[in-house]
Amino acid sequence: MSTLRSKSVSESFGSKLLRELTADRSKPDKVRMSSRDLASMLNMLCTLIDNGMPLQKVLGALSSDPSLKKHRKLLKRLHGRLVEGSSLHGALSLFPNAFPANVVQQIKLGESSGNLSSTLRRIIEQLESWLALRNSLLQKLSYPAMVTLAGCGLMLFMFTTVVPQFEKIYAESQVSLPWVTSVVTGLSRTLGRHFYLPLLPILAAVGVWLSVRSSVTARLTFHRLLTRLPLIGAFSRDIAILQFLRSVHALCAAGFVPIDAISQACSTVSNRYVRQQLEQLSAALVHGTKLSVAMNQLQHLIPSSVRQLIMVGEHSGNITKACEGCCQFMQNQLMRRTTGALGMIEPILTVSLATCIGWIVLAMYMPMFKMFDVLDY
Repeated sequence: MSTLRSKSVSESFGSKLLRELTADRSKPDKVRMSSRDLASMLNMLCTLIDNGMPLQKVLGALSSDPSLKKHRKLLKRLHGRLVEGSSLHGALSLFPNAFPANVVQQIKLGESSGNLSSTLRRIIEQLESWLALRNSLLQKLSYPAMVTLAGCGLMLFMFTTVVPQFEKIYAESQVSLPWVTSVVTGLSRTLGRHFYLPLLPILAAVGVWLSVRSSVTARLTFHRLLTRLPLIGAFSRDIAILQFLRSVHALCAAGFVPIDAISQACSTVSNRYVRQQLEQLSAALVHGTKLSVAMNQLQHLIPSSVRQLIMVGEHSGNITKACEGCCQFMQNQLMRRTTGALGMIEPILTVSLATCIGWIVLAMYMPMFKMFDVLDY
């Protein structure tokens, strides 16, 4: 009896040791893939599968594709997992930062139902739609960002290069300076002595960003603050709710039960505060609360039109169609907010920069008029 026990213990220890030795010591959390690269990879994967190539050979071919060179190690590891007998969704789930949870869950359902190709096409459409929206927003925001950068750069150049030259000329001419010119020259001397002052806002922003990344509590507080700011808050809320609704729609379209789709979709929301609120909504659904009732408790986050559409979809039994309509509504609202905000910000920004630069130029030329008066006299 003791011999059998010692033998089983040794076998158990040997199996544990074998698992430890063969375990993957890599750090999958650090493996990342952009949405654009993910859409490209899944598109190639879908095309090769449609042409009848086995899944293992598909990943082997992708790992040697030049367009996916920077993800070659990741693709080789995925190929190795499939060779060992793992499923595609099981291999993808090891790299959560490269493959979002909702994508993995849809692929899992597609594999189990035998509709992997159609599932991949649906995921590609979702990614491309999100990329198109993001690129449209970035394109709209690029103009005010470039104007701000150019204006600040020009003012910094004038303070550090142009103003000292004028100050030297006026000092040699012993001309009394107006108070406007004195203020500008004082700022110029301050920047000359303390050249690091323009970097302080950047360093402060980097410090806040690092503290937010390193602390879960700080991140939650920061994200809560984002949702409550006067102008940025509406954008932050709309983007978070749109992320949630897109994931719910995708998972429901893939065949998930709405309550499971909502539970999975919470993890795709980038704003931690909104995610926490949606997780509480998901927990309420588990306890039997209706979706429309649970959403009414989040009136500060979810627009009334979305709640009305969800209520209609809940009564008709077609949550998937309701979520599709909600996504379209949120996307249109986000674009309207962006257009309206830029229509207000751009003229204010242009007038402000023109006023600041004009003030500096006027301050530098005002003493010159006095010099001309002295010469005429």
